[in-house]
Amino acid sequence: MYISLNIKSNNSEKVIKFNYILLGILLLSTVLRLYNLGFQGAWLDELHTLKEADPDVSLKEFHQVNMFREGIPHFYFLIVRFFGIIFGHSLYSIRLVSVICGILGVFSMYLLGKEISNKQTGYIAAFLLAIQPFHIEYSQEGRSYALLVLFVILAFYRVVLFLKTVNLKNALYLGLFTGLITNAQPIGIISVISIFLILSIYFFFLQTKTERINYIKYTFITGITTLLVFLPVYPKVVNASKISSFWVLKPTYEYVNHVLNQISGGTAVLLYLSTAALVALFINTVIKLRKKNNLKSNTELINFIIVFIWVVFYFAFILLKSLGETSLVLTRYLIPVTPGFVLAISLTISLIKNSKIKILVVAIFAYLFLHSLFIDKKYYSTRLKSQFNDICQQIVNENKTNEVVISNWGWLLSFYLDKDFKIRNVYEKNLDVYINDVKTNSVIQENFWYVDGNSRPYTVATETQEFIDANYQIDKTIDLQDSWAKHFVSKKPVDLSNQLIKLNQFTNAQYDGSGNLMFFENSKSTYKSIFIAKGNYKLIIKGKSLPEQKINNENSKLNIILNNKKYRTIELSEKEITEYEIDYVQPSDGNLIIEIEFTNDFTKDDLDRNAQITNIQLKKI
Repeated sequence: MYISLNIKSNNSEKVIKFNYILLGILLLSTVLRLYNLGFQGAWLDELHTLKEADPDVSLKEFHQVNMFREGIPHFYFLIVRFFGIIFGHSLYSIRLVSVICGILGVFSMYLLGKEISNKQTGYIAAFLLAIQPFHIEYSQEGRSYALLVLFVILAFYRVVLFLKTVNLKNALYLGLFTGLITNAQPIGIISVISIFLILSIYFFFLQTKTERINYIKYTFITGITTLLVFLPVYPKVVNASKISSFWVLKPTYEYVNHVLNQISGGTAVLLYLSTAALVALFINTVIKLRKKNNLKSNTELINFIIVFIWVVFYFAFILLKSLGETSLVLTRYLIPVTPGFVLAISLTISLIKNSKIKILVVAIFAYLFLHSLFIDKKYYSTRLKSQFNDICQQIVNENKTNEVVISNWGWLLSFYLDKDFKIRNVYEKNLDVYINDVKTNSVIQENFWYVDGNSRPYTVATETQEFIDANYQIDKTIDLQDSWAKHFVSKKPVDLSNQLIKLNQFTNAQYDGSGNLMFFENSKSTYKSIFIAKGNYKLIIKGKSLPEQKINNENSKLNIILNNKKYRTIELSEKEITEYEIDYVQPSDGNLIIEIEFTNDFTKDDLDRNAQITNIQLKKI
């Protein structure tokens, strides 16, 4: 199982040993995770990673966006940012993070299998995880689930070491990796509970008072270490626990069965075999237990408790939680169960005495996993994920005149449509809202693109469709996997009697996902110079003060400056978007420069005063 390499240096000889079986397994896992890494499209969650972990964004903005838009903690995105700095920030680089986590997960599976049973079990466990379709899929996705699996495996590995040798070193390592689980994904809190449940049960295995006191002391250290590592994630977990409605389907027999099929490898046969492995472990444990009176010396019982709680408790917790208001039965939320299934299978195979039968059983599982990956799913050759990156690239190629792009996912799609924020023509609105803005003259009726997907087909309200039929024609439609786009061409010329000021043309400005002009600190934003005729005008500004309550009995205040002269100071309402009118006289044909200055930024008791401008229009009267 080892290859020895002899190196002579300074009249001395050093021997370096290579575990060729483990190296072969890791090479196989690397090939399966790197192959066609960029083939699948960038779906919605990966767009979140691309936007939120962009190294071009300041750390302050990175933190604000993560807290506002993301459920996954900062730790994963900091790793992705680092990779983006080194390799360039792209779909490939964010997936490379998961590839590495996936390979490390396979190696960790070897360590766990070897420690919980023997080296042969370690090889089997690592090999099966290396070719496990569900683990491969999430090792190629730019999200934190491969990192979550890695920390779960390492934490359970440290559980085994801790139960074998209760000391400070093992207590600290166990606390570290258990705490890191939730830093990868808050859903990992269930695995954390599972680990401490195992530690609690093991306490009753101890025979002497000295052992129990020693065990309590070091388990307490584990708990404190876990808590310290967990603390940065606490707000995320609290926010997640407050969610009372979620888009995930409620558990039904068919849906739960589908989810379990996926996490066990993709087929019903693999689910049945994984379940059978758990049953076989239970039967073997009962048989061994009848032969031994000392619980602590019964390794099979301890191993079964670890695997059972890892798999069954986690699944039961998810299922029971999902029977309430919020369903969590989602394949990726159950990914920590996948290595648990693999470990159960590996331990069961290790019970087989005949080596030829053992090899045959491993070969059967390998066939089933690879058949699911290459034949059933056709994972490397069939588009399974939303092609938002591809559809955005087509729009960029088609949109030569910089027409407006509207999407329900506008902020996310801007990574591909306007990453450098140069064209400033991408807005986060659904089609009904945008058409209503056109109907109410809040925006100009003009040609535009609309993009959507992520299980959202083309559907609009009846009155919206009637307006579209009367005022637009669709001259181009792009349909890709779980994503689509339509080009709407206006049937009427643009009405220029009133000038709609495009908020995206302000300089020294910040925007929210819907394209609203935002002021987060005292600053001045300037609109490009526009030419207007001599006459009387009304400048109409719509805006709102944030948050939705006054701070020190005061709302956001804005100075409105026209051609370098302050015309008015307005105090925005905190209750709703309000319209404000400023009279302006243009003495002769010429240019007009509009400036808006935010003057009273203030923070108190976690409340931050900001200003939002939703619409500006210049009307001749």
